[in-house]
This record gives sequence, structure tokens and C-alpha cells, in this order.
Amino acid sequence: RISQGKHTGELTHREARYLRKEQKHIRMSERRAKVDGNVSARERRRLDRMQNRANHHIRRAKNNELTLN
Repeated sequence: RISQGKHTGELTHREARYLRKEQKHIRMSERRAKVDGNVSARERRRLDRMQNRANHHIRRAKNNELTLN
């Protein structure tokens, strides 16, 4: 969704960079949670919340409701 938004002009370079960084943080958190071979329910809830928040940020940025300073 980020690449699509950048391609269509819905996201600026700065917005896309911020959103990609947020996604990278989520991926790193997920890798850490999987280190022991299992993601606990608590870790899954945390990751889900992080991804939901990121989805909200993407939606707001694509609709120009999010301003990044």
C-alpha cells in the first residue's frame, strides 16, 4: 500500500519513508518475538496493535489527514 501510494502521488517521499520505517520496526519486533520459535498471545496482541496503528497511519497519510513534520 505504501509503494502504491507513492506511485500514485497520494504519499510524499517523506510520508512513504516514515511509513516504511514503521513497517520495518514491526517486522523487527515480530522477528524478536519468534526467536524462541513461538509467538505468545501477548506478543501477537502487541504486534497486531502495532500493525493496526500502522494501517491507520497509512490510511491517514494517503488521504492527507496526517502531516509529518
